[in-house]
Amino acid sequence: MATRKVVEQKQPGALIMSQGDGLGIFVTGAVVGIVAVVLYVLLDKYLFTPTLCSETLRVAGRCANKLNFASALAMVLVALGALVALVHRRVFRPLLVVFAVTVALWNTLQLTASLPWWGSVLLMALVFGLAYLLFAWVVQVRDFIVALVLSVVLVVVIRLMLY
Repeated sequence: MATRKVVEQKQPGALIMSQGDGLGIFVTGAVVGIVAVVLYVLLDKYLFTPTLCSETLRVAGRCANKLNFASALAMVLVALGALVALVHRRVFRPLLVVFAVTVALWNTLQLTASLPWWGSVLLMALVFGLAYLLFAWVVQVRDFIVALVLSVVLVVVIRLMLY
């Protein structure tokens, strides 16, 4: 019986994202940013302000932290939606992308509170779109540990730049 020698092809070190995929990820991130701003405003105005800052429950600590609560809840809710959207787009390692973006941009919604509503929406759409594109590109490295370390380094750099 004859045997054949199997020649293995060398795998590239990273996957290659097409421009169409990158544009789709950017648009998905931009939509997530817009939804995050809308949720942040709605949660603050209609949920946390009436419940935490009412006259009967007037506790200074709770009312002062209502923006933190609204921002955190909005980020968690949009992260869940972003995960579904990235899985639907067949992005490589979508959970790592969503987790890294959520940690990197935590509480950034509060930074735009002084801007007009349209400025806040545009800025967050741009920031979220770029962040999702950046982390989707970084996690394409085939070795998971390398992708994880690169993501952690980028999260730290982004957090240091924002605060």
